[in-house]
Amino acid sequence: MLKAAKAEGFVNYKDINKVVNAEKYTSEQIEDLMSLISEMGISIIEADADDQRSQSE
Repeated sequence: MLKAAKAEGFVNYKDINKVVNAEKYTSEQIEDLMSLISEMGISIIEADADDQRSQSE
């Protein structure tokens, strides 16, 4: 997921939720992951990534 997100410059919450099992991680750990993603220069968007890709074409 991160490799694709880095190439595209963004990831959405739906994609993150597919990878991160909220039952296994604390909210603090998930927030740390979100911060790390942002620090990598990847935007976290609410829209579906497919919708975002269509708009950028």
